[in-house]
Amino acid sequence: MKTLVSVVLLSLFIGLPAKAFQLTCYTEYLTTTFVIWTENEDLYARVIHHNGAEYAPAIVGIYTPKDIPILERRANLVKQMQNETTFRWKKEKCKFREGNRFECFGTDDIQYGRGGEKIEPFALYSTEVAENGIAGKLNYLWLRLTFDVDGESGPAVEMEYPTFQCVNRKLTDKELIERTRKPPRSSSKMESRFSDIHRLGAR
Repeated sequence: MKTLVSVVLLSLFIGLPAKAFQLTCYTEYLTTTFVIWTENEDLYARVIHHNGAEYAPAIVGIYTPKDIPILERRANLVKQMQNETTFRWKKEKCKFREGNRFECFGTDDIQYGRGGEKIEPFALYSTEVAENGIAGKLNYLWLRLTFDVDGESGPAVEMEYPTFQCVNRKLTDKELIERTRKPPRSSSKMESRFSDIHRLGAR
């Protein structure tokens, strides 16, 4: 009994190895997907822009007309990403919280953009958000990736996913396609939808 207690106390003191972590978040119509997993001593994040980096979520938050030049610069930096990139952090640089909350800061990983630009990731973290509004109670998981492009800081990719579109598995491309819907063939349908949203917002 004494030996068992000693082992438990020692484990608490030195810390137990983090269990394997897997998380995939996707959208109903595939736009930007995060596939995150741990393997050996590393954490990997595969970021997929299914419609190309030109449609990556480059701008998030509240901004004013004065901010437009800054936002344009950041958008142009995000646009240098490959349509698919896998970034890496050492697990020792990450903290895993309850549920799907985690944060990773600092890595020596270097990836390259479409034109050979040096992309250096810095932070990857999640935020759990609960909303209670006109649409009822909704739960989301936010994922945010920050990085430098050729030494220039500022760009980030941030996505908000309904929690039911995040699973604790490393989904394959085939599984992603099976879980999502195909976008409408006619672009006019999408234009009509956005037009309706715009009119609602103007009321």
